[in-house]
Amino acid sequence: MKAFIRAGAVAVLALTLTATTFADSAEARRGRNAAIVGGLIVGGLIAGAAVAQSRERVYVRPRSRCDEYRRNAVANEELGRRSRAQYWWDRYADCRGD
Repeated sequence: MKAFIRAGAVAVLALTLTATTFADSAEARRGRNAAIVGGLIVGGLIAGAAVAQSRERVYVRPRSRCDEYRRNAVANEELGRRSRAQYWWDRYADCRGD
């Protein structure tokens, strides 16, 4: 996220610097428009590079129903819910055939 903010700041700074160097004439307007378009393109490239470097989230589903029972049991143990954890451990044992 920090890279994205930096990229945006650089793009805005580049637009501001190039847009203020032109005077008010037809040629200046064309130059200003070119600077704006160029700044948007550069900002898009920088933002795209920042997004490409960020880690992509990967969601993995449990392989079997038994894995879900085990996950629920462990989660309830961590929360201090012993009776709920025991319920899920029983389901886990039944699922595995223990």
